[in-house]
Amino acid sequence: IPTKMISAVVFIVLVMILVMRIKIDFKPIVFLGNYYFEVYFMQGFFIIAFNNVFRVNNNLLYYVICFVCTYAAAILVKPAVKLINDKCRGV
Repeated sequence: IPTKMISAVVFIVLVMILVMRIKIDFKPIVFLGNYYFEVYFMQGFFIIAFNNVFRVNNNLLYYVICFVCTYAAAILVKPAVKLINDKCRGV
């Protein structure tokens, strides 16, 4: 088990080093990357909502709805997050 844990950590570190070295110039990926914090912040809400409250049974439809709703909410929340971040930094 310790070797599995060590290999997982080494893999993550290698992937991070690789990603830091390679410049990705693909516009959709750059666009999606602009909202990484907001997506992280909002995804749990939609995952729970469409899994428990609204109950989407089709897996593909579930993933698409969660993805679209999460990014739509992330785009809407981005200005508020930026404002709070600027206030906290004193900008």
